[in-house]
This record gives sequence, C-alpha cells and structure tokens, in this order.
Amino acid sequence: MQAHLLSPPIYPTTSLFPKCRPHSTKSPTLTVRASSISSTETVAPPPPPPPPPAQTRKLNQYSSRITEPKSQGGSQAILYGVGLSDDDMNKPQIGISSVWYEGNTCNMHLLKLAEAVKEGVNEAGMVGFRFNTIGVSDAISMGTRGMCYSLQSRDLIADSIETVMSAQWYDGNISIPGCDKNMPGTIMAMGRLNRPSIMIYGGTIKILCGLFEFFFFPAKLRDIVIWYLDWSNSLEILYVDRKSSYGVSSMA
Repeated sequence: MQAHLLSPPIYPTTSLFPKCRPHSTKSPTLTVRASSISSTETVAPPPPPPPPPAQTRKLNQYSSRITEPKSQGGSQAILYGVGLSDDDMNKPQIGISSVWYEGNTCNMHLLKLAEAVKEGVNEAGMVGFRFNTIGVSDAISMGTRGMCYSLQSRDLIADSIETVMSAQWYDGNISIPGCDKNMPGTIMAMGRLNRPSIMIYGGTIKILCGLFEFFFFPAKLRDIVIWYLDWSNSLEILYVDRKSSYGVSSMA
C-alpha cells in the first residue's frame, strides 16, 4: 500500500492581482456649518402681502338705475324737467323727508329747516329732493279719541318714507321729525331701507317761551296743567295755560 504525502495547496501570489484600496474602518464624518444667526437674535417675519385694491363703491349706486341706462330716457326727462343738469345726473340723490304740517308747533317750522338741509346737501356735491310725510300731535289729541291714531302714525310715516325713497331710487335719506311718534317712524323707515341715513331733530322750544318770559322761574306745560286743575276757577291761570306754547319747536 503506497502512502501519499499531502502537501498544502499552492495559492497564487498577490502580485498577480492589482492592489485594492484597503477598506477604511472609520465612520464617515459630517461637517456642519454653524449658523451665522445668534440664538438670542429675533428674526422678524416677512411682511404680509399687500391687500387687494378695494372696490370703489358708487355713491349713486341707487339713483344710477334711472340716470344711466338709455332705456330710462323718460325718467331722465323728468329729472331734467325739475332742474337737473348733465353733471347732476352723476351725483348721488338724497331724499329729505320732513314731518311738516302747519297744525302743530312741533312741526310747523320743519319745511324751512328742510330747505336749509337741502342747501347743505347741494353744497356737498349731491342733489337733495324734499318730500313730506304725515304726523299726529299728541298734545292736541290727548284726552280724546284722536289718540287712537297716534301709535299707528309711526307705520304710516315709515311706509311713506320707504315708498318715496324706493320708488324714486334715492341714494340716502335725511329725515326731519318734530315730536311724539315722528322719531320712531323715521327710524323705522331707515332700518327698512338700509341706506345711508341721518335723522335731524326739529328742536325744542326755549325755556320761558311766550308769556312765561316774564316769570322768574322755569315752568313746563305739564306743570301748568296741574296748576290749572287745582285752580280751575281762575281765568288768569287758564289764560296763561293757553299762551304757554307760543312759538315753534317741540314742547317736550
């Protein structure tokens, strides 16, 4: 039996292969650049973008319904007939509603006051148109069935102002009430219309107006009524009572 000597295998030398770059066992390093902003320094946020340009609102947005369309030539002819010019057609129109009537000291002067208001409206570059509405004097109807018409006069005032303002296409309203139910009636109309509106109160009578200017103490009409009831047989008190409201404006 022949024995063989096993010798180790011969491996090729490294010279037969190109040298490889040895694998590095070090972990890669990350270089971080320090921020140039200090931690204590506050940074302002960027400014917001500018708002979009606001849409300009026409001051005559209501009256232009009858002053601009060519189809409203008849309406424009009426406005020319009341004295408007070509320039006036482009101006806002203001309805000036006064609770004027002659039968009450609170309202008898409101027509002249409305005339002064119209002059101011025209000077401001607008066109003013006056119109009236009804009113009830509580001072006259008090103690009679006439007071049955006092409260509902508010709705009549509101309805009439709303009717004229809407039918005539006025851009704004200036109401001039006197007293009693005039004020709530005009304000009700303003709320319904939802257009630029102003209420101008007609004013009050000055203290000691009329014959009471000769008295040394102020007195109101309601006080005079009490005196008259206490001294009903006195003709002098009755005479003073009748003359106590000599003048215009409200007695309240």
